Amino acid sequence: SQRSARRAKCKVTLKDAVLRVLDDAVDAASGGGRIPFNLRNLYYSVRDLIQKYTDKALSYSWFQSLINDYEDEHGEIPLMYRDPRGYLIEPHTGREIPLGTRAVDDYDFPLQLYDKILIVEKKGLHPLFQAYKLAERYDMAIVCAEGYSTRATKMLLLAAQVDRQMMIGCLHDADPDGYNIGRTLREATSTFQDRISVIDFGLQLEEALEM
Repeated sequence: SQRSARRAKCKVTLKDAVLRVLDDAVDAASGGGRIPFNLRNLYYSVRDLIQKYTDKALSYSWFQSLINDYEDEHGEIPLMYRDPRGYLIEPHTGREIPLGTRAVDDYDFPLQLYDKILIVEKKGLHPLFQAYKLAERYDMAIVCAEGYSTRATKMLLLAAQVDRQMMIGCLHDADPDGYNIGRTLREATSTFQDRISVIDFGLQLEEALEM
């Protein structure tokens, strides 16, 4: 009956429903394992398929976190990539490299251009840096992020530091999110186990009070 079906749906957690359909959703999003797909397309496939197991709403941010945890435990989902969130700007050339997993995998550091990378949590500051030619003055690439660093950004920074011995700096606000952006960039997290050595150029509470 419809009532018993509704009761059965209530017993299935949202996480269980997602994991039950994940393989089928990957198959659908990849065209049977033939084409690359992004995380949002996987989300759409999962959202449709879980309807037979649950009536609970599936938000993209929650789904993204669940898939991050899933990949930490089981490895990366084949053919899936993440769309860019932010970009790296090379000094002297002005070239912009989008910070998605595919672009980061293909990027080769031009060591003749820079040996430092500065991560900035707000893209709106870049015109100010351009006016003072900050990147060119210090031979420094600038990563304009959108809030917290993505896995793709951390992969890029880890390669820059481990393989190229580059200095990594972080500029952030003196608020809880700003402090957490600096902390999660440095420390191992559930979605990225490697640690990155980061010089914190963010405004500190004590400095703000003195000013």
